Amino acid sequence: MTEYNINEVSKMMNIPSHTIRFYEKEGLIPFVKRGENGYRIFREEDLGWLEFIRCLKITGMPVNELREIITLTVNGEDT
Repeated sequence: MTEYNINEVSKMMNIPSHTIRFYEKEGLIPFVKRGENGYRIFREEDLGWLEFIRCLKITGMPVNELREIITLTVNGEDT
């Protein structure tokens, strides 16, 4: 499984690292792991969440609505 640090993700996704940190803090990237050193470790599925967020942000959706959609998505089809 390939893992990336926040700087690599920032460059790959063209999203500033401070924005990625904000998304995580706001609960928009629900599964980001942390290494023993406390640094974020991103996997391919995390990149998918970032792409999903980017698509929704393009529509002008506010963060609180983004959080709602992500929560519903994480909770599965029953929601």
